[in-house]
Amino acid sequence: MMKNKVGAVFSLFVFLNLTTGDSASATELNLENVVQRWNQVSYDDKIAEKNVAIGGENLINAGKWANPSIEISAGNRIGLDSGDGGLDPTQLRVNQAIPIFRTRHQKAMFSETLKGEKSRRKLLQLKKEYDISVEFHELQFQKAKFVIAEEKLASIRRALGRKKKDSLVRFLKPIDKSRLKIEENDAFVAVENNKGELEEAIENIITHLQLSRTEEINIKSLSRITKFPSLNKFKDIQTKHPYLNELNHKQKSFEHKISLEKSKRFNDPVISLYSEKDYLNNRKQNAYGLSLMFSIPLWNTNSTEISKAKFNVDKYEFLKSREKLHLDANLYKSYQHLLHLNELEMNYRTKVIPSSKKFLNLTVKGFSVGESNVLSLVDAYDNYYNTQQKYHEVLKNSWKELAAVRYFASQKLSNAEGGK
Repeated sequence: MMKNKVGAVFSLFVFLNLTTGDSASATELNLENVVQRWNQVSYDDKIAEKNVAIGGENLINAGKWANPSIEISAGNRIGLDSGDGGLDPTQLRVNQAIPIFRTRHQKAMFSETLKGEKSRRKLLQLKKEYDISVEFHELQFQKAKFVIAEEKLASIRRALGRKKKDSLVRFLKPIDKSRLKIEENDAFVAVENNKGELEEAIENIITHLQLSRTEEINIKSLSRITKFPSLNKFKDIQTKHPYLNELNHKQKSFEHKISLEKSKRFNDPVISLYSEKDYLNNRKQNAYGLSLMFSIPLWNTNSTEISKAKFNVDKYEFLKSREKLHLDANLYKSYQHLLHLNELEMNYRTKVIPSSKKFLNLTVKGFSVGESNVLSLVDAYDNYYNTQQKYHEVLKNSWKELAAVRYFASQKLSNAEGGK
């Protein structure tokens, strides 16, 4: 199964240009166009769009009157009175229910329900933007791991003299050569493992974005976050979070439902226009009239449904308070973690990596003239390339944390001020 999966993504994988540079004709896959592509192809968003459309139809239907009814009666009473016999039409009645109590509250309730569906769709878009962002940053990290593993393998092979052009010129004892060959084998296995993980990540992004496996793309490399808004700025944006808006609209919907259920204590009054035919003054005559029918809520006051709607209003008030507390806490934690990761990235970039690079260069130089042994060289390689991988992991986690901050603050990527 793994071989099939590798084969399926290989045609795309060869266009990544991970070690030889980017192709001029290839499309760069970056965070912005990944999110844009998801918005274009997402089935979840299309389903949410239809739910909004259904809510719109419910709102339209909420204001409609019931269809009128027609009653036609016939009998032999007139024939008996006149002595003519037979059947005669005796009554024509047109009935129309007038929703004077119900329609206004029903329309208000479905209006809030529709607004809630729109907020739910925005929440889904925000959540999926976070999910696809995290997935893309993981793909970037897998690319970085693969590149680092290949660079490490190439360095060890230079030490073994396999690359004559830039090999380290030095006679190696058999035991030193054997030690380097062990490191070469380990590095080769790491390359293959990282290649497999990268192919898995590519397959995931292909599936979710519905990309062609023959399309030439370049995955944008991880970079550091140069700027992002202040915590207070994010807090200001958070007040319009679609989840809080959805809960608010649901609460308002139940507030209108209370009024609707109260109005249902009275059935819609029914007005009837009728025409009757009868035998009067020794001849058949027509009579016309108007009637009004309405209910009197003596036994059933609909108190159960009214109470349930009131309980739901209280429930959503508690839900709003709880979720606002959670969003505030998660935003604060994610923002503080982002600040920590930003400081850690700067420490790696300005101190750890330069020191590790300097140590590697000195060790390689010393090894080439016989001042350093093979164990020191292996240690220097491990230190440098492990530091590179840890640095890129910090970059990945920083971008993931920024995506979380945007989610908790309800900031879509298209509206972000920095950190793109």
